Amino acid sequence: MERSTSIVKSNKSRKRNLSHNNRQYSNEPHIDKTLTKNNTLYYRNEQGDLTSKGGDPLYYEYVANPDYEKNTINNLFSNQVNQFNNAQKGNRNRILDGMYEHMASTVGKRGGYNTERELILAVGSKEDFKDMSEAEIKAEQELRHKVIDDFILGFEERYPSIRITQAHLHEDERNTDKDAEPYLSYVNPHAHIDFVPMPVEEFTKKGKPKKPSASMNKALLDMFPNAENDTTKAFEAFMADARSYIDELASEYDPTHVRKEVGSHDYKKVNEYKEFKDRENALNARETELDSRKKELDSRETELDDKDADVSQRLSNVKMREERVKDKEADILNANLTVVSAIGKHYGSTHFTNDSVVFGSPEGAEMLSKRSLTGNVDLLMQLTETRLKRVSVRENEVSYKERTFREEQGRFADSVDVFAKLVDKSFPSSNANAVINSYVLGDSRYKTEAEILSKAARVSPQKFGKDMGDLEL
Repeated sequence: MERSTSIVKSNKSRKRNLSHNNRQYSNEPHIDKTLTKNNTLYYRNEQGDLTSKGGDPLYYEYVANPDYEKNTINNLFSNQVNQFNNAQKGNRNRILDGMYEHMASTVGKRGGYNTERELILAVGSKEDFKDMSEAEIKAEQELRHKVIDDFILGFEERYPSIRITQAHLHEDERNTDKDAEPYLSYVNPHAHIDFVPMPVEEFTKKGKPKKPSASMNKALLDMFPNAENDTTKAFEAFMADARSYIDELASEYDPTHVRKEVGSHDYKKVNEYKEFKDRENALNARETELDSRKKELDSRETELDDKDADVSQRLSNVKMREERVKDKEADILNANLTVVSAIGKHYGSTHFTNDSVVFGSPEGAEMLSKRSLTGNVDLLMQLTETRLKRVSVRENEVSYKERTFREEQGRFADSVDVFAKLVDKSFPSSNANAVINSYVLGDSRYKTEAEILSKAARVSPQKFGKDMGDLEL
């Protein structure tokens, strides 16, 4: 049996498509709500596995929640994001809030951009039902359901750089026009597949992971390398391969299946196709430009990372040197104060550069402490040398006095000895010895007598006799 195969990339607003796919509209006349239970919803569970459920409104509400799309995309890219973040030295380049937020805050700012893309898939058309019985139509509907279901479940294995976030197999849309041909009122199963591009991870020359990307162009070139880096050819190859995949699946259920040639895909109007191609070419050119700029930014980010590391190391070295300088300044200040204290021990005051400094006063010590250490050391040396000279002079004076005293002491001792012998011989009964002994012991009462006696050895006998007579010993 001949069947057409239709697969197109939707360009409608993402918000409008989700509302339609999740049956949030209540005013669409071609949707038979009594048949919505026959729909199939494909979504990712909490473990990240693609799961299918019936058309229960509860499941529609689950995927219609904005957090579902955000959490699904963040989970899909979590490994790539973690590897990239762990390779960064700081938070400047990291993806801190998740891939969904990163996509929305960068490329998502462009008008019309959606975080997810959509394919619309159909097998055959209602025209095929024209000459069929009701039983044959039902069997054909079941075949088309199975082909589309297999296509969705096998989609990621065949196209590994794309991940489905949610998909909807609709079997509740039909023509409700009373004047239409009866066969047109039957449902033709079709699907809306929402997906996010997930290109193969890229690494820098140094082996560091590059920032994760959700570029459709990169994903297509990953899967179709024979496109020779031409994104338009890669997209055409993707569409052609998808139609071939549908034919393969249909042939498994109907060996007589043959794809019906319908020209240049008559499921689209010519104007719509041209508009689609123009927008696609513009987007491809824009993505190519952004890819080029991203490569340049990645290179500059790597260069900045290296410079940041160098600056951090140099700043660390500067801080260490500043600490050492502070320590040295403190040591010099303490040494200066020690020198000032030593200077103060020599003199009560001194003069320099026309300023009088009184040691012992805080002002004087502060003035000296502000001088250079070398200047204070020189001053201390000068004061020390001056004091040493004065001490030397005093030492010489003391030495001279000591020498003179020893000489006088010797002569005195000799005189006393001679005089004592004379007295003993001449005046055996006199108290001359008592006088001399008392003086020697420090009794000042006999000073005059002792001085006369001490001269005995140096005067003539006549003089000595006269003096002795005057003593009245």
